[in-house]
Amino acid sequence: APHSALVVLDEPFNALDTDAVEQVSGLLQEQLAAGATLIYTSHHALLPAAVGGHELRLGEAEAAAEER
Repeated sequence: APHSALVVLDEPFNALDTDAVEQVSGLLQEQLAAGATLIYTSHHALLPAAVGGHELRLGEAEAAAEER
């Protein structure tokens, strides 16, 4: 069976204008459509909906643990 790609990116949308965000989102959509797994970090609350997926908020988990 063919292996799927794993794409790991650190802040791929940082310092990009709207057009560049759309271009990067399109490239990532192509990778996802081809079966790739995408992992990326971001400090932005609003990320391109086109990328989709599941979100893991580490800061919130740490804050919840500190409250206990």
